[in-house]
Amino acid sequence: MLPFNKKLKPFARNLRSNMTDAEQLIWSKIRRKQIGDLQFYRQKNIDHYRDRYLQMLGFAVLRFSDIDVLKNIDGVVERIHEHLKSPLTPL
Repeated sequence: MLPFNKKLKPFARNLRSNMTDAEQLIWSKIRRKQIGDLQFYRQKNIDHYRDRYLQMLGFAVLRFSDIDVLKNIDGVVERIHEHLKSPLTPL
């Protein structure tokens, strides 16, 4: 089970409730198992939420600018899909 940080719960809830236009758009494309029948989660409270820590837990962190999402959503979705198709590399 992943480490859960209770102190981050209100912060995560606030972020989920107040998404930017780019966040709303990307989540409309990847929620409900639209990519590879995989479930994505928003703002999960995993202990230390920095990229390095998440990578140590075996997560990949993909970042996209708001401009990329708003102007090239198909390319962003394709990049996510390509990443998911690539073989996992050992940590």
